[in-house]
Order: sequence, then structure tokens, then C-alpha cells
Amino acid sequence: MIIVAQDKSIIVNFDNIENIRIYAYENAVAIQAIGTSCNSNEFYMLGLYKTEERAKAVLKEIVNKYGKYDIDDCNAVTVFPKVYEMPED
Repeated sequence: MIIVAQDKSIIVNFDNIENIRIYAYENAVAIQAIGTSCNSNEFYMLGLYKTEERAKAVLKEIVNKYGKYDIDDCNAVTVFPKVYEMPED
């Protein structure tokens, strides 16, 4: 799955993300993706929200979108969305 940052300045491949975190940033709450490369950690600002509750709701939405699956003839087939666009606040 591809995640498009809220400001549309970056696209991150979900498969290359080690974790996503919420943290205080200036007068807002940020969602940041952390990936690893061979030499250093890479940090990607995905979105800014007014409250921690809103940021947590967005994380829950990402998990729900990524974890969607379909069942076909008793065989579970995972269907991942291709793109997730970070919502506005």
C-alpha cells in the first residue's frame, strides 16, 4: 500500500515502514512514519492533527484499510488497498 502524505509532498511505500508513531509537534499532533535504510533511519511526516484523539483515529483507519480481506470459496484472500491518502484534520 502507498500512503500519500497530508500535504501531498511525499509518497511512502507501507511495505518499507518499520513503524508509524504519534508525537507532539509544535502546537499540533503529528503522525510520522519511520523506515530504515542500510545506513540510517528515515523519517516521513505524514500528517498534522489538532488532537491526539484525531491522530489515533487516523492510525486506526490506516490499520483498518491495510487489514481488509475477502473470503473466496473458504480461502482467505487478502486484498490490500493500493493507496491511502492522509485525511485533513
